[in-house]
Amino acid sequence: MFLALVVISIVAILLNKQYALFIWMLSSLMIPSFVRIYPIPVSYELILAFFLFVYSIYHRINYGVKGSYKTMEKWVVFFPLYYILIRIIFTFLCGFYKPSDILVQSYYNVLFLSVMVFSVWTITDEKAFGRAGRYISIALILVCIYGVSTYILHNNPYLSFLSKFTGNTKDFVGIAERYASETRGGLASRISVLTYNPLQYAILLNAFVFVPIYLYVKKKSNVYLFAVILILINLFLTGSRGPLIALLASVLFFFLKYQSLSSKIKYVALIVGALVLILFLPGFEKYASFIKSIIFIFDQSVSDAAEISGSSVSGRFLQLSGVWDIIVSVDLRILLFGYGEGYTEYYLSLYGFGTDVMGFESILFSSLVNYGIIGFLLIDVFPWIFLIYCIRHLKKENMISKKNSYILSSMLTTNIIYSFLVGSVYYIIYFSIFFCLMKQMVMENRKERIKSLIMLLQK
Repeated sequence: MFLALVVISIVAILLNKQYALFIWMLSSLMIPSFVRIYPIPVSYELILAFFLFVYSIYHRINYGVKGSYKTMEKWVVFFPLYYILIRIIFTFLCGFYKPSDILVQSYYNVLFLSVMVFSVWTITDEKAFGRAGRYISIALILVCIYGVSTYILHNNPYLSFLSKFTGNTKDFVGIAERYASETRGGLASRISVLTYNPLQYAILLNAFVFVPIYLYVKKKSNVYLFAVILILINLFLTGSRGPLIALLASVLFFFLKYQSLSSKIKYVALIVGALVLILFLPGFEKYASFIKSIIFIFDQSVSDAAEISGSSVSGRFLQLSGVWDIIVSVDLRILLFGYGEGYTEYYLSLYGFGTDVMGFESILFSSLVNYGIIGFLLIDVFPWIFLIYCIRHLKKENMISKKNSYILSSMLTTNIIYSFLVGSVYYIIYFSIFFCLMKQMVMENRKERIKSLIMLLQK
């Protein structure tokens, strides 16, 4: 089936380049990375990534790039190349695995998936994004309605279907069912919907939610607002607090910066009103402990009341202490450059989640062990600094509006917050959408400036 699907996708893109962006977005949303194409067990994600990269190069050669986008093109070349090179460099600096082991196991994935930043940016244009943004918002609505139904029915037939195409590498359905049977702060289940892990599903939604957020701010259509509300409901039902807190904090930052004083008061009143209803209205009281655990995420007593482990100040310091013991126990090289890609998974396979480090639930903890102190700064922190520079440069040069700079800042802030709270997945998907939105915003701003100039000349 997925072989036929990838063939249909390729043919559709070749017939009409405007389909490329939507096909990539829909595939990234709906088809997890563990899905394989048969009879040859090749990753669907990698096959599509390889084709879109080749197609984007062809598109660049034949259509070129406008002078006003040259700076952005340099960014989307630099960002994936830096990501590939720095991780390969740290493969050879690590102190536990042989470099050949890591390169064979994971770096062809890094290579192909990293070029998606450039590929997605290249295939983004005004018409392509108009179609992709509209239809992906509808797809998000359908996915989230399905997500609510999986919570009500305690059944996820889509994941059962996908499990037939996994190559039996892992019991994805069994893992998802274990989460589905987990109660948490009034939630009778934790939904994973398109993946086998609620946390991964939550982070995937965090990547895509900024498409309808951007379109709602631009067009004021209630369809996009409805999509955002449904995504928030699904995030709540995952029982994963980190992504939900990150999104709420970032979106609140955006609305408070962008809206007028009256709108700020209205939104704050709505949020406070919703919290009061959930905390005190009869029928919602069972969710009160979970809501309180979100508001007071670093208070262990509140988390204990919601039967949620970890995420408290004491718990995080205990994890940091455990991580520190691991990286200083050998030599200075390990402290600076880590044990190597994937060592945290190896550690958990040996000792499980019963140690002080628990599940390395933070990019800080996992990166310190895998890449060391220098690796954490170069692999995780430097890309964030670079993206902050990109946003500020575009705003300074009046290439994007202040409103859109806040949206991009909110998207980046969301990634930073949940990465520290729970860790990070879907890194390439997240930042491919980030650069896609950035290009669309530049095109929008350019169009508005031309329109204003024409109106001025007509007076």
